[in-house]
Amino acid sequence: MNQAVTPPIALTIAGSDSSGGAGIQADLKTFTAFDCFGMSVLTAVTAQNSTRIDQIHLIPKDVIDAQLEAVLSDYPIKAIKIGMIGHPETAQIIANKLHNRSMPIILDTPLKSSTGNILGQESRGPENKGQEGRVQKSLAQALVQHLFPISDIVTPNLDEAAILLGQPEARSEDEMIAQAKALYQLGVKAVLLKGGHLPQTSGRDQEYATDVFYDGQEPQTLTAPWVNIPHNHGTGCALASAISAQMSHGFSLLEAISSAKRWLATCLVKSQQMGLGHGSGPINIIKSPKFEA
Repeated sequence: MNQAVTPPIALTIAGSDSSGGAGIQADLKTFTAFDCFGMSVLTAVTAQNSTRIDQIHLIPKDVIDAQLEAVLSDYPIKAIKIGMIGHPETAQIIANKLHNRSMPIILDTPLKSSTGNILGQESRGPENKGQEGRVQKSLAQALVQHLFPISDIVTPNLDEAAILLGQPEARSEDEMIAQAKALYQLGVKAVLLKGGHLPQTSGRDQEYATDVFYDGQEPQTLTAPWVNIPHNHGTGCALASAISAQMSHGFSLLEAISSAKRWLATCLVKSQQMGLGHGSGPINIIKSPKFEA
C-alpha cells in the first residue's frame, strides 16, 4: 500500500488579479507546478485585464493580520513569497508576524503593473491624479524599512530597483551590479536584480536576459534565453513563487533561482501559443520538469 506523501506548504502574501495572470492566482498556479500545497493571504483585490487596471480595493489591515494568524498558527509552512502589499502599513503587519520565523522569505517588489498602474491606490478616479509618485515612494520606503530585514532575498526588476534606490534605471550590466550592491546595503540578505528589460532599455540586440545575484560575496550573473514577446504578464510573480516553491522542497537559494529561470523561459515561449488578451497577456504556467511524474 502506498503511503500518502504530504507536500511542502508554500504561502503567498499578495494581491488578487482578476485576469488570473499575476498576483495570488499566478503564485498558486506556480506552487502547484512545483508540487507544493499553496496557501494565500490576500492584501488587495484588483479589477484588471491585459490592458488596464480599473479598480484596486485594499483589504482591511485587521483582516490581513487575521489571515496571517490563521495560517501561521496551524500549518508547517516551508517558504513564503511576498508580493503586492498595497498599503505601507501592511508591510509592518507582515513584518510583525514573520520576524521570528525560520522559513525562507522571498520578497518580490511589484510597485507598478505591466500596464503602468501603481499597485497601491485604492481608487482609480481623477481625484488621485498626480499622487502616483507619492504612493509609489511610500510603498518603496515601507518595503525597505519593514520587509528587507526579514527577507532572504529581494527580486526587483530594473524599474523597481530604480524606485527603491531613488536612482535612474540601470542600462548596463555594470550598472546592474552597482545597484544590486546598493540594494544589499539596505539590509536584505541577498538580491536578484532581474534584467529582462535590459535588451529593450539599452537599445541592444541581446540573445540572453541577464540577472545579477548578490549576497555580499562576488556578484554573479545568471543568464537565460531572452524571449521578446508581449505575453509576459505575471513573470515577476511566477519567478519569485518558483524560487519559494523549490526552497520549500529544500533546494538552496541559487539552485532554486537557476531552475526557476530555466522554467520561466519555457513558460514565456509557450505563452505565445495561448495568446490571451489584447495587451500584455499572461504567461503559460506549465508543470516544472523537475516534478513531472
